[in-house]
Amino acid sequence: MKVTGYVELNTAESIALAVRAGMGIGVLPVYSALDGLADGSLVRVLPNYTLQRMNIYALHPTRRYIDARIRTWIDFLRRFMPTVIARDAVILKDYGAPGEVVV
Repeated sequence: MKVTGYVELNTAESIALAVRAGMGIGVLPVYSALDGLADGSLVRVLPNYTLQRMNIYALHPTRRYIDARIRTWIDFLRRFMPTVIARDAVILKDYGAPGEVVV
């Protein structure tokens, strides 16, 4: 789906502000859209449309000698992110199909 327009933004907060100001529709990550969906300032359109899934990568200088702080952070992300994604999918069911939010 190719979309064109006069405004191009690259941060979720800016997109949400533009959508709320009536400048059109925009693709927002779940974490940026939930409050707006809950208070009615954002409305989900195209609920069955989802974007390409993306991976999260943790880059560090070497695999052999990983600092304990870095290892702890990576382990935390591995445990935390699936939980957050699953939680957001459950919350989104109130607003349409699971996946990215299109408002």
